[in-house]
Amino acid sequence: MKFLLITESLGHNFESQLIEELKKQEVNPEILDLSKIKTFVPKKYDLIYARLMPYENYGLISYYLSKILEIKGSKFVDSPDKVFNYQNKLLCYELLKDKIPIVETELLLPNSKIKFENTKVVKPLFGLAGYCVDKISKNSPKLLTLYFKKKSTSYLTYPCLIQDFIDFEKLVRVMILNKNPIFALSTDKKNWKCCIYREVYQIPLNNKLKKYSKIAAKEMDLNIGAFDFFFKDGEYIFNEFNYVPDLPNINKILHYNFHKKVAKFFLNLAK
Repeated sequence: MKFLLITESLGHNFESQLIEELKKQEVNPEILDLSKIKTFVPKKYDLIYARLMPYENYGLISYYLSKILEIKGSKFVDSPDKVFNYQNKLLCYELLKDKIPIVETELLLPNSKIKFENTKVVKPLFGLAGYCVDKISKNSPKLLTLYFKKKSTSYLTYPCLIQDFIDFEKLVRVMILNKNPIFALSTDKKNWKCCIYREVYQIPLNNKLKKYSKIAAKEMDLNIGAFDFFFKDGEYIFNEFNYVPDLPNINKILHYNFHKKVAKFFLNLAK
């Protein structure tokens, strides 16, 4: 089996353990480190897991390379188009806004007239752990001008979005595999920009989380990834899609080998 992993974050715990599990299944994965892309010659693979991150240094390069490999007949764990598009928060919002509870989102342009009835959050189309995310209220409208001056220099941070501010009680992440939710994680809230990374714990995957996650996975038509929700007043509000979450200590938290489960799914997908 010819398996290719495309990444620019090879140090991620998730990737290193996945590679280890694939080798145990007698698959020797080829690894494309995007920082060494000059030496790569595209060819056909049985399966490609392209951990595309539009906001990183090689975002567009990895996307176009994936499209070339797709044209050559390679099969992907998930469509490069869908992976790239749905990490765009505006496109994700437009896809899901009438289907599940989701943070109200609109495009923010320099001449936009924003009504600050409530506190808002401004952020780039593509996000990375709170990078370039700011909170703005009717008492600080001039911050918008400063925000644009800082953010309008790169496709990574411009255009910008403006969203309703959700003063959530908990941040929840649901992991999907084979288009189905398989577990949920949460973390203690430290501030309004906290994220799910190291200090996490498993929580029950209740019926409401299952329902919303299944709808999102079906609409996006994706096999693997993570959905982040805000929990507030008994409701789960969809925040964003994360295709490349790193999950330190996840096997210890779950009490089973999640990476082995993913490796077996990939092998079946390649058949």
